[in-house]
Amino acid sequence: MKSIFALFFALFISGISYSQTFSYTFEGDVDFASIARLETECSDIHGVYRSKIKLKEGSNKGTLIIELDSALKEKRAEADNHFSATDVKSFLIENNLSPLSFTKIKN
Repeated sequence: MKSIFALFFALFISGISYSQTFSYTFEGDVDFASIARLETECSDIHGVYRSKIKLKEGSNKGTLIIELDSALKEKRAEADNHFSATDVKSFLIENNLSPLSFTKIKN
């Protein structure tokens, strides 16, 4: 009986803690003063819950970490509620950054 309860509890917790995380590497000139603005603007993209930019010192490369909104789990089947990597790519290009590679970090 305890194992059944533990199984249901684990399934419940995993359903609540759903998130998907992606990274998009980019190249371009980003100053440290504009990082907060870029993170805020990226979080305004549909489906993005949180974003974080990590710059590689000594080069013009960085990584944009994107965490999706957990509410999208329920709406994934609807076409107009999909997160789109092309939206993030467009965001990078609009800010004079060159997108390099898009990778799924965790499901």
